[in-house]
Amino acid sequence: MSPSVEGLNLHPYLLLPGDSKRLATLLESLTRSSTSSAPTSTSTSPTATTTTSPSSPPSPELKLYSDILYANHHSLGLSLSYKPRSKTSKLPKLIDEINWAKLKLVGVDVYNAETWKGQESKGTGDKKKIEYRPFPRYPIVISVPASAVADAHTSTTTKNTTTTTTTTSGPSSPTTFLVHPTTQAHEFTSSLGEPDRKGGGAGSMGIWCEWTQLGVMVEFASAGLEAWDKGRDARWMVLSLFERGDEVVVEGAEGKDR
Repeated sequence: MSPSVEGLNLHPYLLLPGDSKRLATLLESLTRSSTSSAPTSTSTSPTATTTTSPSSPPSPELKLYSDILYANHHSLGLSLSYKPRSKTSKLPKLIDEINWAKLKLVGVDVYNAETWKGQESKGTGDKKKIEYRPFPRYPIVISVPASAVADAHTSTTTKNTTTTTTTTSGPSSPTTFLVHPTTQAHEFTSSLGEPDRKGGGAGSMGIWCEWTQLGVMVEFASAGLEAWDKGRDARWMVLSLFERGDEVVVEGAEGKDR
């Protein structure tokens, strides 16, 4: 799928093979749009072209674990997650042994550089995530199927001595939700409905919300005391996209370093 002027929908790239031409074309397109002046370098990874063309993405930083591979494209504000295409296959123990054709894209994380810089000025930012440069293509499009909006509706029941009345209400959501660097938490909930899961806020990790059926998880710039009370107007820090119906394993629980 090619990016359009209306925005970029990243969900269609999920489950593509690691050596997919469509995925490589996306990274090349983002590189052309990027204002990054970082020099390109050669790589054997299919996600980074081996030429020195201006459209060639710099080599990603690879982090390999037993169950997942992270390809961190710092210059694009982007991190891609891969797993084996076959459930019976395992990831290799060494990065040099990676066969990209046997992998599939299972997750896309976009880092909001503007928000991370704001956190850095407060002394609360994660230095490793601050390394990510601005994502070069906005707005990011999140598709909101009618069925998902219906599932997000809430019911209010009023009882009296003779009757029970149930009123169903839901967010006034368009078929698509456009995410900009300045998008705030209340804009996500008003368009996507109440999240299926939420957590965070303790320590340095911001509050997060997950819309499982939409394949969306968002971490916001609100942490510490009263994080949830103050989080309504917080901007997003990380937008995570995954296959609809799955659940994201929160990084803190796994202790995995990207």
